[in-house]
Amino acid sequence: MELHLKLSLIMKTKHVLLISLLSLCFLCCKKNTYHSEITHIIESEFGYELKNYDRIFIIPGSGCTGCIKTMENFFLENVRDKKSKFIFTHNFSRKNLIIKLKKENIEQENVFIDDENVFYLDAHKERIYPAKIVLVDGRVSGVYSLR
Repeated sequence: MELHLKLSLIMKTKHVLLISLLSLCFLCCKKNTYHSEITHIIESEFGYELKNYDRIFIIPGSGCTGCIKTMENFFLENVRDKKSKFIFTHNFSRKNLIIKLKKENIEQENVFIDDENVFYLDAHKERIYPAKIVLVDGRVSGVYSLR
């Protein structure tokens, strides 16, 4: 009987170990989505500053031209909204961006020019569209492609 209990305990331990290994494999092999990557980047780049905003708009310099033009117009109309942060990424020329959107707008505290293209995620097709990131209590609660 004691041998039966030992064997049963060994089998349970093997099952727990197998389930743990499979879970670890699943987590490691899981492909990062645009949502998860952009969430991580935003939270690590801006940290505590995110509590100042309700939403972030990422506007790429190239991609869906109609979508980008619409968001540039939105930016010009809403740049003074201090609850919105605007990130311009993948721009070929800072000078052209300043000419197009006006220096006084680009220099606002809630505007970030991503010269390093950190927010332009090459591995994801969503990068060519503007994005809206909704924040709640300084944390990302939603990522939406603005097509």
